Amino acid sequence: MNAKSVAFFCVTAWTLLSSTVALADTTADVIDSGPLKKNGAKQLNVLFEDSTDDKPQHAWLQGVSNENVVWKKSLPLKFPVNTAKTDVICRKGRIEVVSQYPGSAAYTNQTFTWDGEKVTFVSKKDGDPSQEQVDKLMKLAVSGTHQQLSDFANDEHVIFYPGNYINTDNVKAMLTAGRKKALALASAHKAQQAAQRMEICLDASMELCYLEGEEGETKTAPAKWIEAWSEDRIALPSTFWKPILKDYSTLLKASGKLKQASAIANAAKDDSSKKRN
Repeated sequence: MNAKSVAFFCVTAWTLLSSTVALADTTADVIDSGPLKKNGAKQLNVLFEDSTDDKPQHAWLQGVSNENVVWKKSLPLKFPVNTAKTDVICRKGRIEVVSQYPGSAAYTNQTFTWDGEKVTFVSKKDGDPSQEQVDKLMKLAVSGTHQQLSDFANDEHVIFYPGNYINTDNVKAMLTAGRKKALALASAHKAQQAAQRMEICLDASMELCYLEGEEGETKTAPAKWIEAWSEDRIALPSTFWKPILKDYSTLLKASGKLKQASAIANAAKDDSSKKRN
């Protein structure tokens, strides 16, 4: 390659690289920016530089008039953002950069002040509205009442990326936690409370299976629980849920509910037992 070709190659490569970087940068308008100082600009936006690693991007608060940048100030991000799903919002005179993680409902909210001269980082808050619904249901399974669970079921729930939240692991965790609490009550000679706790836990696990909005066809226990656990996205193994139903049957029997205990025990029989019968 001669000197002229090398020079042409370098210029072409630099042009392509510069073009790629420019296209990768992202600008987001500041929503509800009315209360913020604009220093002669008509509106505000934030320019996020593209990032190729896990470090926070370079970002600038910009004053814009007639699509021209009048001024720009460094906005000191402390954590990286997913520019494909990031909003910049003015709340109570502060700038919030809210960024949602890829493939998840989880987000990070970084808050800044702007005094007209400098942008200053204030705080960071993490959240996940979908996980909050699961956590609330988990709490009800362990310590909630029938009425509280009913109130939860009657509310509307929006779950983004349901596969991350309505899954086998979360159902197992819920049943394990509720079972542990029920057995602790039984050890304290509170059989009736233990049976109630187990029932609420089982109902809560069913609610989790249908948290995206669908409902099962079966309305009676224990078939309604087994139907929910058999949903394709859950596919809870019988080796996991049968011992739990056996414990529930034992608790019902101890609390004097013999007929109900028998029905639960029949559903919890091992396959091998069914074959022998």
